[in-house]
Parts: sequence; C-alpha cells; structure tokens
Amino acid sequence: MAINSKLIPDLIIVDYSGAIYSTLLQLRNALNLNKRVLLLMFTITKEVYFCYGHRLMNHSGKCRNLHGHSVKAAISIQQKQLNDQGMVCDFADIRDCVEAYIDDQLDHNFLLHKDDPIIPMLTANNERFMALDEHPTAEVLSKMIYQHLKRAGFDVAEVTLWETASAHACYREN
Repeated sequence: MAINSKLIPDLIIVDYSGAIYSTLLQLRNALNLNKRVLLLMFTITKEVYFCYGHRLMNHSGKCRNLHGHSVKAAISIQQKQLNDQGMVCDFADIRDCVEAYIDDQLDHNFLLHKDDPIIPMLTANNERFMALDEHPTAEVLSKMIYQHLKRAGFDVAEVTLWETASAHACYREN
C-alpha cells in the first residue's frame, strides 16, 4: 500500500490493500479531516448500441409524445487487481452479458410508465412494450443496465447512456 498526501494536500491516495481503505475513511471521518481518499482501480469500458421507443407522461416538452432513440450505453467495469491475463475482464464477457439483456428487454421495445393510458391499446394489438414502475428516462435505463450487470457478478463502476450525441445520463452506486 502507498499513501501519498504530499503532492496534493487534500488527497490521500490508496493503492488497494484489504480493509485499509475502509479504515482510512473511518479515521478521516472521525478526525473531521478534509482529505479525500482515492482508491486506485483499473477500469475498462465497453460500448453497446440499441434502439428503443418511449414517452414521458406529463412531461412539459416534446418528450411527452411517442418517440424513439438510437442510443449508446458505455459500461465501465472496475477491479482492484488485474486477472491472470493482465485484464480487468474480457470485453466479450461484458458484451455477451449486456447484449443478451438489452436484446431481451430493451432493444426495439417500447418503454412506458406502468400507468400510461396507451398500454391497453398496445396489449390489444399484440405490440411489444415494457411497463416500468418508474418513468423510462435515460437515468432509469442506465440504472437498469447497471443493476443487471451487478446481479451477473460484474464490479460495475458506472453505466452511461447517451440518449443523443450531446446528452447522457450516468448511474453509479459509489
């Protein structure tokens, strides 16, 4: 473990070593120190692309109308140490896990809030849709993808969903 607070006075850099990171956070909080504790990690990012339709009920702008997006999801996986092949993990493992979920649940699907009044019409016409407990925003979709990967055993740092070329939402839990 290396601790270096000389270069940046308000920063403690910790090269991961077991419970030491947690202990440093507790010590910092107990002593009311204004130092940030930075845990050094390896991170890789895999991008995947898919399309979906949605609308945001009660939205004051154009998003209240039925519309669709062709999106990019950037999935970042982190590890404290590299595996025996010198990798965080194989990019193909991320791709296989996330693309199976996206193909089954999100890609070319119509995402709606569970109270959307259009649902009975879609059901009557055997149209594909997914009713969500939350409004189908980019924020919610990034959280859904994050949670799927986490349940599959990946150490997910964050998921960023690019709804347009200039607008994205991120979800992370730390």
